[in-house]
Amino acid sequence: MTLQWYDEAAVTRAEDAIRPFGIPNQFHPYLTLLMELGTDSRHRSNNSRVKVTAPGLDSVTDFVMLAKDWTCALETFDDTHLPKSHPRVLELKKDVKAKRLAMDRYNRYSIHVRGSTPDVYDILKTASFAEEFHTLLSVTAVTPDSRDIALQQMCPYERLDLGSPFMSWIPMYDVST
Repeated sequence: MTLQWYDEAAVTRAEDAIRPFGIPNQFHPYLTLLMELGTDSRHRSNNSRVKVTAPGLDSVTDFVMLAKDWTCALETFDDTHLPKSHPRVLELKKDVKAKRLAMDRYNRYSIHVRGSTPDVYDILKTASFAEEFHTLLSVTAVTPDSRDIALQQMCPYERLDLGSPFMSWIPMYDVST
């Protein structure tokens, strides 16, 4: 099943959250790849399933300025001794996020792809890997939700001994069917 709608703002947040880890201030160019395999919808910005974004800034001075702006905003936020729900604190927090985002977008090349077919990923045809890719996606297990995790915790482990009635079906289990 493919989704035909979703929250565009949530997707933008996901795109913006992708960044190199372990490197606090990324000056060097880097590439992000976001693959939305469960939807065939098109991007609103270009009416295509593939959206490519290149950075807008191109000098070392720009990055130094962005890093300095972020550091100043962070220091101002840290020096504020108001309650967390105070409007000024919320405004400062928003400013820190905006400055960090501007710094993260510097030198970031991004590719955002929606879909899972060879029509979107031409390399699947070129490498003769389309059927295997489809199989991989069709057998991938869904992550359990919170109810499943809670139910798993309700089953005591002692029921799993070989003499237990909960295990009596195992000798009769036939893999060939």
